[in-house]
Order: sequence, then structure tokens, then C-alpha cells
Amino acid sequence: MKASFKHFNLLLLILLPALITGGLLSIAGNLSDGLRLGFLSLPGVALIWLAIKTQKKYWYGLTVLWWFATWLDVLLRSSTWFLFNSDNEAYFIIEAIANTSQQEAWEFIQLHLSTILNVIFSLLFLLIIYSISTFKLIKAHHLDQMWQSRIYRSCIVLLVLLTITSYLMKPSRKVHPIIFWSDYQTKLQDFKNRIKQHQNVHRQWDISAKQNLTLTKKQDEKQTHVLVLSESLTSLNLGVCGYQRETTPELAKKLDELKIFCNAFSPSPSTINALRVLLTESPASAHDQYSSESVLAYARAAGYKIYWLSNQDDSYLSSLFGSYADKAVYKNTRSGRSSNSLDEKLIPVYQQALADPDPKKLIILHLIGAHPNYQERYPLAFNK
Repeated sequence: MKASFKHFNLLLLILLPALITGGLLSIAGNLSDGLRLGFLSLPGVALIWLAIKTQKKYWYGLTVLWWFATWLDVLLRSSTWFLFNSDNEAYFIIEAIANTSQQEAWEFIQLHLSTILNVIFSLLFLLIIYSISTFKLIKAHHLDQMWQSRIYRSCIVLLVLLTITSYLMKPSRKVHPIIFWSDYQTKLQDFKNRIKQHQNVHRQWDISAKQNLTLTKKQDEKQTHVLVLSESLTSLNLGVCGYQRETTPELAKKLDELKIFCNAFSPSPSTINALRVLLTESPASAHDQYSSESVLAYARAAGYKIYWLSNQDDSYLSSLFGSYADKAVYKNTRSGRSSNSLDEKLIPVYQQALADPDPKKLIILHLIGAHPNYQERYPLAFNK
């Protein structure tokens, strides 16, 4: 009985990396894929078995390499569940990654380099500790004894059959890291291709605006309309909406001139989806679909000159909205959350737009607002 219990512990030790692989993703929020990934990782257990039996260096090396890649993969997949409570194939995540330029990716790596290195070295450290402990505790004769036991031999055969089945079943096979990340790249490329559709979308906007716009009277007088699009802003932190701190002192001075809606909500937590609903006729329930109508096109059809003044360097929004404007200005040349471009940079170009002698103007200002990192969103002089 004592020997049997010892063999059980040794078998559990051999299976530990696979249990960690499947368990992490399952605990994170994806039980089905966690189980599949756990079974798909079992060939690594065979590498451990071979390394112990043969005591060859290349089997040791392959074992460490296999489990390092496997753990890194499952850590990446689990991260979106821990951070966003969402699968990493969710639309808004695909959208965010596809809309990330090489410069933004490099900035992200630079910003989080220490964290990335800590994760990598921690994985390697844990894996090396596990490998040394396993190869020291388990000897070839232990494996022979387990194989001679009918119970353990049956367990091993069952695990082999489950592994083979996992590789044969398509739903399970799609979770394999090689196939999964290959398909993921395809999804990213498909999203990028949709950006190229914007030229056709713009033509449809123009057609719809010309067909549907009805001017009740000829308006020759000067008109300037300003639309300010902020980011990551909540009315719960606005003094004019009841927040205990005076966070909006200038607005408070002009309350008799303003109509404030404190219970207004964004149609989507994602910038792209929210603006697609706000500036086109896309309903919030179908924010990922293009609309044949846009407020920008109606403004142009009514004779307005359109300004798109942005403090965000976003290739998708630049393509869909910025490229449609008569004049687009981007003051933020460093994308990503680490950018320290302040929204006040838009003031000079905004004043230039106001001074434009064109009689009709629609000026849209797209701010970076309160986007993280928060310490980059206000002048140093405001530090207290």
C-alpha cells in the first residue's frame, strides 16, 4: 500500500505540468478549452518519461522547451480572462490587437519590458526547479514498477488514448497552440482587410447623404458646430454632476449656458465601436457593422467643411473618419497608453479651425481624455 501511494505521488508529479496547463485556463474562465489544452499538452509527459528512462541531454532539453512553450501559451490565453473576463478571441480584443501598429507594439514592450522579463524568467525558474526535482526523485526503475502495475499501466494507456483522441477531434485540435495562433493571425489579417473597405464605405455615405438630405431652407449665414469626443470619462467624477470635489470649475461657471446630461452612457466600452455608433447610423446592438449613413457625410452634403482634430494616433479611426474629413490633424505622434501627449495640444489647431473663413464648419475634436496611464494626462504643474 505504501509503495502504491508512492507511485501515485510520482505519477502525479510527472503529470503536474499538464495539470497546471489545463488548470490555469480552466480556473481563468474557459473550462472546456482548459481541459482540451491539458490533454493536448500530454506529449510533454512522454518527453519527461523518455528523459528519465534514457537520461539523454537532448530529451531533457526537449522537455524543458516543450513545457516552457506550453506554459507561456496558456499564460497568454489566460491573461485576457484574468484582465477582461473574456476569451482572447473576443471581437474587441481582436480589434484592439489588429489596430495596434508596430510602433505601439514596441512602446508596449518597452513599457512592460521588466514585467515581461520577470514572467519569462519566473517560468524558466519554476520549470527548472520542477525538472531538477522530478529527474532527481524519479528513476527509471520507478517507471518500470509503475508499468508492471496493472492499475498504473491502465491509467497510462488511458492517458495515451485520451491524448490521441484530443489530436483527432477537430474542436480539440483547434485549441492546439500551433493551430490556434495560426488561426489567430488569420483573424487579425481579416480585420485589417476590413479597414481597406473604408473607401467604399465613404462612397456609400456620400450617396446616402445626397439622396436623403433635405434642407428646409437655404442657410447662408455662418455656422460652426463643435463636437468634442472625450475618452474614458465618467460623469461620476464630474463636479457639475454631483461629485464632491470641484473637478469641473470652469463648466460650473457656465451652467446657465449649458445643458448637461449626467446619465448619458457610451454605447460601447471600445473606442472604435462607440464612435461607429455615435457618428454613423450603426445601432449599438450591431456596432461591428458598417452603416450606409454618417453624420459626417450629411454635414458635407449640407456644405460644411469637416475638421478631424485628434490627440489619438489610431489607424482604424484615421481610416474610417479622419480620412473622410476635409482637414485632419493628429497631434499625438506616439501611440499607446505611454503617450504623454496632452489634449491641450489641440487648442492651437482648434483656434486655427475657428479662424478659417469658410462659412460652415463641423469641427470634431477627439481627445485622449482620461485614458491610462493617468499620470500622463495632465501637466506636471498640476501635481500636488
